[in-house]
Amino acid sequence: MTVKSIVSKIEKENNINILAMVELGSRAYNLHSEKSDHDMYFVYNQPIEKYVMVDEYIENINLGEIITNWDVQGWNIKKFADLVYNSNPTALEFLSSSENCYYKSQKTKQIFNNLEKYSIQNANLIGLYYHYNSLAKRQYEKYIVQNWKINNKELSEFKFSNDIDYKDINPTIITENEETKLSLGRIGKYPIDKAYENNWVRKTTTQRTVKRNLYLIRGICCAKWVKNKKSMPPLKFDELIEKQDFLSKNIKKQIKKLISKKQKNNNENIGKFLPEFVEKELNETINNQEYNTGKLDKNKINSFVKKCIN
Repeated sequence: MTVKSIVSKIEKENNINILAMVELGSRAYNLHSEKSDHDMYFVYNQPIEKYVMVDEYIENINLGEIITNWDVQGWNIKKFADLVYNSNPTALEFLSSSENCYYKSQKTKQIFNNLEKYSIQNANLIGLYYHYNSLAKRQYEKYIVQNWKINNKELSEFKFSNDIDYKDINPTIITENEETKLSLGRIGKYPIDKAYENNWVRKTTTQRTVKRNLYLIRGICCAKWVKNKKSMPPLKFDELIEKQDFLSKNIKKQIKKLISKKQKNNNENIGKFLPEFVEKELNETINNQEYNTGKLDKNKINSFVKKCIN
């Protein structure tokens, strides 16, 4: 199938109009191997009357694998504009991914190009920093630090007290002073071994693979770039690493080795990668006042939406 035929198929089946389609993920970051999937993102609009009708406006479309190795998802132009206005990294990466553009309608090329220049230059640094930092933390907590999974069923059946409902405890696994604990909101925090004895958590077989560690490192390095360079980080990860003069030579060397493994389709279990560096960076903070520099004008973003819908 050609890209044009794929676009036509998606448009017809979902009653939408695709404005642009680009590739993000490992291939956009130059972290791919020959076997890597294509992570395709598109922005679309709907017939104008859909935006004022009940339950007709569709924010997102996730199509999954529509052809072999093509995983496809899309944002409504209104949702996409909201993400850009809030300096969401994925939306800004979409705009800056011109090298990986598979499709862009003739009518919207200049509109998107103008939005890219404006939004990249005026992105809110504090929003960018915390988005990348949060991405890294989620990756770390889900795949690297956490070898435990919460047994929600057992917890929901456990009687803590007459006035505390299960929904009030919000169970989460945390690391505190290098000790893993189960936090149960108002109930308190339990050492993970104690929680395991009570059958509130179970051990998992999560693999700390090359890919999982690399995506964690990318989030950290993007956040470091924003903190040190006060600008949007380069999309290609090897370029980002090469230009980071605030990374030590040894750290750079280790990260480049990890990139090389990923590009050779080596996704072995490597345990915790650069644990001291990772944990230090995840706990870094920034001066909110200094980095709260966003100058994005809501009227200009709304003007972009209007042009794309009309």
